[in-house]
Amino acid sequence: MNHLLVGVFFLFSLNVGLSVPVYARTPVSDEAGGTVEEDVPVPTVIPATQAKPQKTRSPVSPDEAEAQKYFGKKSPPPSHEYAEGTLDPDNHYLAVHIGGFFGSDSYQWGVANHTSNPGRIQGGITYGIGPLGKIADWALRADFISYSFVEGNAVNMSILPMILFPDAGTAFPLYFGIGVGPGVFFQQIGNESTLSFNYELVAGARFFDVIGDAGFFAETGIKNEVHLLSDGQFNGFFLSFGALFVF
Repeated sequence: MNHLLVGVFFLFSLNVGLSVPVYARTPVSDEAGGTVEEDVPVPTVIPATQAKPQKTRSPVSPDEAEAQKYFGKKSPPPSHEYAEGTLDPDNHYLAVHIGGFFGSDSYQWGVANHTSNPGRIQGGITYGIGPLGKIADWALRADFISYSFVEGNAVNMSILPMILFPDAGTAFPLYFGIGVGPGVFFQQIGNESTLSFNYELVAGARFFDVIGDAGFFAETGIKNEVHLLSDGQFNGFFLSFGALFVF
């Protein structure tokens, strides 16, 4: 029994001794001028071999720095569906043209049943409204034609809604079109109609943004008209040159 109590006491003392922190004896001066040793906890020191290594950044070479600068600022170029020299669908254009006829005929206009080459100067203004789907463009044209007869001169203005193929956003410079609309004579020979029905079939080549927002075009085709209040009519083959302005 005594041996059992001694063993328990020994284990209890061993456990308490292990749980008590290690203290160092540090001399401290007391009030009487003597020195007294004070127990000071000693911090546990981790061996250098067990310390966690600090991450260090390796120096960046000049080539890597330049590459990071290049890739950091570079952005992909914007995609352009419409090629240079063509018209963006958000833009409009104004075309001004002037030219003449290299062959024309009039019938039942004036005293003669037929007159050769009565057409003189022709010109006009075309406003490109916008795309019609993805195959054509809408445009509105104001066309002017002057005529010369034995009885005098005549001047006609027509307003023609037009459809032009293909749309101006394609890189193909050639185009074809048709326009139909009413006309009125600012000047007319006697006993002839002051109203007409006009139509055009055209073909041409156009180039946008040749100098800044300006370009040019050439156009040919036929310009015909039928008088609404008389028997007269006109057929002419024309050639025009003009300028394009994008805005």
